[in-house]
Amino acid sequence: MLLRNDALTSDDSTSLSNFNNKEAKEERNKQIVKASTEGFSTLNTDAVAKDFDPSIIDYSDGINPPVKGVGSFKYYCGQFFKAVTDMKGENLNYVADGDWVIVWGDWHWTWKKDSTNKNATHTPFSMRGADIFKLNEKGKVIEHYGIVQPMVKDSKSELTSN
Repeated sequence: MLLRNDALTSDDSTSLSNFNNKEAKEERNKQIVKASTEGFSTLNTDAVAKDFDPSIIDYSDGINPPVKGVGSFKYYCGQFFKAVTDMKGENLNYVADGDWVIVWGDWHWTWKKDSTNKNATHTPFSMRGADIFKLNEKGKVIEHYGIVQPMVKDSKSELTSN
């Protein structure tokens, strides 16, 4: 087979440029979501919401009504952070597709104080979860959805999903 080493046509270079732009945008979006997610491990609402659009809608896991606006999100997130300690994300994975980023992994914390829908147990809590973020062209998070699955100890004292 004979390979030709011709210059790229303008259509070819446009497609390559679009691919590189899409890839760069997706990497940017993953880094934004990663920084936000890391804010949870430090219990820092400002770090979590640093790149949130002022009009973000947080649908969370659907247990409560959507939270609209960055101020409301920071308030509810702050209330959660007052109720928990030692929050850590582990085995976190990030994938992006255009404006969407999904992160999934395991989360662990201890409920130290009562919160809106949970009484303090003073015992460790673990869950496996996925969070879905939508970002706008400026790299601001405009939507968030959460999917959670509590993890329990089985008879062998290992964490497993329900």
